[in-house]
Amino acid sequence: MTPPFGDILHATDLHPDGDGAFRAALAIALSGRGSLSIVHAEPHRDRAGHQWTGFPQVRETLAAWGRLPRNAPATAVSETLGLQVSKVDLGGRDLVRGIGRFLDERPCDLVVMATHGDHCPTGWPRPSQSQAVAAVARAPSLFIPINGAGLADPLTGDIRLRQVLVPVDSRPRADAALAAAVDLAQQLGCGEAVFHLLHVGPGWPVVTLPPSLTEGPTGRVRKMLAEGPAAAAILQAADETAADLIVMATEGRHGILDALRGSVTQQVIGAARRPVLAVPAR
Repeated sequence: MTPPFGDILHATDLHPDGDGAFRAALAIALSGRGSLSIVHAEPHRDRAGHQWTGFPQVRETLAAWGRLPRNAPATAVSETLGLQVSKVDLGGRDLVRGIGRFLDERPCDLVVMATHGDHCPTGWPRPSQSQAVAAVARAPSLFIPINGAGLADPLTGDIRLRQVLVPVDSRPRADAALAAAVDLAQQLGCGEAVFHLLHVGPGWPVVTLPPSLTEGPTGRVRKMLAEGPAAAAILQAADETAADLIVMATEGRHGILDALRGSVTQQVIGAARRPVLAVPAR
């Protein structure tokens, strides 16, 4: 059976702050025994004040995690672990267009990127380069904050995914986002994860639960209601549930970037100190 997240794209600017995103991408790709494309996505490599390094070291990381022997040959990654790794340098080409062309030839199941959580002077997050990459990918995108919690343990590569927060609404519907979150948890061996469904506002929207999820005291679904500004309510609920991951459904008339720009999802990505998975509703 083909894993739902077998082909992973990790877009990186080669800055050490993005190591958490690299580890998450590697761990997810490893769980699917698929492919990991590490794409250098920063044309301004010589900007003052930044220390640029080479591509992330896959074999060294896998050896540190105990998945490969020290000094294992390059062929061990594919022959022993069943993982295909490629490293692509886009050089000085435009970030978004370069990755767009790359994905035209090699579509992926998941994009994994670091996010800096930059904000405009007004306090609203502005569309970052990572969100622009998510737009051209047309695939679920995982944002790992450089100043917050990661997803993969730096020492072991193990994924901690016990509490998942999924905001739900009537539009966009969260069915696809919830299904993607369940698939990711199962692929990562986190089949006991609890999913907290949060609705901000009155009433309760229609939500179709995947077959593996059940409600009730012994089930893996918890329902939550909140009021007030949506982004603030989501961030507060993430703190209250100690969420390891926030999963947001996105929907825009012209794609995921349209959905992100000025949206609740964009605000959450900009402010959250924990990973955020954005899933296109269509």
